[in-house]
Amino acid sequence: GPPQTNTESLVPATLSVEVTATGITTKDVTLSSANVTGTVEAPDGSPIANSSVAALDSSTHQPIQGVYAVSGSDGSFGLELPSGSYELVASPPSDDVAGWAQGTLDVTVGSGAVTAQVIKLAVPTLTGRVLSPDGSAPLPKAVVSATMAPSGASGAGSTPTPPETATAASNGVYGLDLPAGTYNVTVYPPTN
Repeated sequence: GPPQTNTESLVPATLSVEVTATGITTKDVTLSSANVTGTVEAPDGSPIANSSVAALDSSTHQPIQGVYAVSGSDGSFGLELPSGSYELVASPPSDDVAGWAQGTLDVTVGSGAVTAQVIKLAVPTLTGRVLSPDGSAPLPKAVVSATMAPSGASGAGSTPTPPETATAASNGVYGLDLPAGTYNVTVYPPTN
């Protein structure tokens, strides 16, 4: 029979296809294999399904466009990244009613595969619930954003820290893993 492919190590492909008004357009798509693989785990080590995993450039902290994965039922994920240094960020799944915070892991990609990476979601240092105006109902999918409050005069050349964000789960619970300090917290209502 045909050779078997481990589909969990494949990554999404994006391409441009022009479909004409006449005839049938045929376009074969070749998927790539992941060169960075691992699992997303809860703080207790249990696998986490449906966690979004993104890669940020280690120097700019900007997301690498088009590079993301969603962990499988066993917590596994795969990404295809060019050589370089990255911060992998795993976000809790939308049904994470425990309120875990994002987990991060620094990786360096060279010529070979980077395997068996474990990203643990964090126990939050700030947690709570987002509720309706009368306090009676949770507001899932609301986004909570925390930015460290300025401490007096900022020094020349100081760079503002990017905000940490969390999305409220179905029970309204959110969780952020923040270092000690004072924060400006903004909560954005859910969008459809």
